Amino acid sequence: MAKKAPARQDEQTALLREILAELRRLNANLERKSAVRAPQGVGDSDRDEDSEELEYFE
Repeated sequence: MAKKAPARQDEQTALLREILAELRRLNANLERKSAVRAPQGVGDSDRDEDSEELEYFE
């Protein structure tokens, strides 16, 4: 029985490392997506200003 516990720990450690690697990958993807979206957000404020100008002329 004593041998099963270390084997179980090794299996859990391996799974936790896989989970950690996947979380890091997902986090990196989210950071890249948010960096790409930031310039688009700047354009959205321009659209809001255009909408206000159009309302003024209506």
